[in-house]
Amino acid sequence: MDVEKIIDLIGGHEKLQKLLKVNKSAISNYKKRGRFPSYALPIINTELKLKGINSELPGFTNSEKSKLNKTIIFIVCGGISAYKAPEIIRRLKDLKYRVIPVITSGGRKFITPLTLSSVAEEKCYSEIFNLTDEAEMGHIKLSRGADAILISPASANFISKITSGICDELASTIVLASKAPVYICPAMNPAMWSNEATQNNINILKKRMFKFIGPEEGVSACGEFGVGRLAEVNTIVNVIKSTSVNSLSEELKNLNILITAGPTVEPIDEVRYLSNWSSGKQGYSIAEEFANSGANVNLISGPVKIDAPVNVNLHKVNTAKEMLDACMTCLPVDIAIFVAAVSDWKVENYFQGKMKKINEKMNIRLIQNEDILKTVASHKKRPTLVVGFSAETENVEKNTRIKLKNKGCDWLLGNKVGHNSETFGGDYNDVILISDKVSEKWPKMSKKEVAKKLVLKVNEYFKKIYVNN
Repeated sequence: MDVEKIIDLIGGHEKLQKLLKVNKSAISNYKKRGRFPSYALPIINTELKLKGINSELPGFTNSEKSKLNKTIIFIVCGGISAYKAPEIIRRLKDLKYRVIPVITSGGRKFITPLTLSSVAEEKCYSEIFNLTDEAEMGHIKLSRGADAILISPASANFISKITSGICDELASTIVLASKAPVYICPAMNPAMWSNEATQNNINILKKRMFKFIGPEEGVSACGEFGVGRLAEVNTIVNVIKSTSVNSLSEELKNLNILITAGPTVEPIDEVRYLSNWSSGKQGYSIAEEFANSGANVNLISGPVKIDAPVNVNLHKVNTAKEMLDACMTCLPVDIAIFVAAVSDWKVENYFQGKMKKINEKMNIRLIQNEDILKTVASHKKRPTLVVGFSAETENVEKNTRIKLKNKGCDWLLGNKVGHNSETFGGDYNDVILISDKVSEKWPKMSKKEVAKKLVLKVNEYFKKIYVNN
């Protein structure tokens, strides 16, 4: 990219300074690096168009953009450890991340936007009601373009804001508007960290799938010893590097996935039925994660009381027979994941109307429903990967292994249900993944975390297939 030539076309250094709202040193840096920061390109293109000059800047092509891994919005809050922000940005950029800095009003007391902008080679955003910023990159677009949000340092005040959904400045608005994973690096006085109000906020955010990096124990800036110091730069960078921010490849995009969720209901008469306590939360979380990864998801759901994820094709059913028919209609697919708690039994003779309470005892004859997982696993249009869930009240691993062999699926995830479990209707799951080759006991985690972990497993599976082929 011929920076000098573009500067001349714009009208000189001073003209470009005013256009980009930067100082002389920023222009000098652009010339040394031989390129402009990415935020400046659309502004320069627009200006060149107004001058009747071809706006396609030479040297900045799609192939150059593709060299970057992912985009991270880096929010800097008020705190003495804000001085570490430039080093974190530099380290992330060394790993080929695009880092867009956002600074809070408190953060500006400790470090300047110019410093962050210079290191990131991106514009530093700070004000939600800035007309220029909104015209150039609105806060909704900014939040949607993020693959992850990193908050470092995160003050107690900012943690409280995002817990309550307060949007009185750009940074907290971005967090609320984004669907990207959020990584929070707290830094505060040890007493503030251990305060019940702060801990309550943290527990709420963890349930919402926010990730926390640190804090660490040591002497804080105020001289007090305890937990509250910002995590080390290496720790923060390594967490981002090792997480799913950059772990999903292109393998899942445009794959066709069939997922079942929720309970089924088997009518006894016109007012009574057989069913179970399944809430559908696990299946819906899995469907959402695959949809977010770019897959084409068909979600076949029994009756539940939760909203369907966006970007999925929802098929509502009631009985096991209806669920089986819907699955057959969706075939062929690349992946089938059977999470639904399907009724094993149905009434042999459905009673028209309502059964009357005539005798003290009543016998109802039940017959087995056709096994949906087994049927699809042995079908001529069998998916490449067939995954099932096994609900057990005892001997989870043993019974799951037996079912894996009998069902003919590739993976079976066993989980414990019953009175001493939070699985049915709850937000957490305790899973063991069994296949012919591996047995993995996953720690107890939220159903959303189970979904994320399963997506990563499937991604790895298909990556190996493509490599071998």
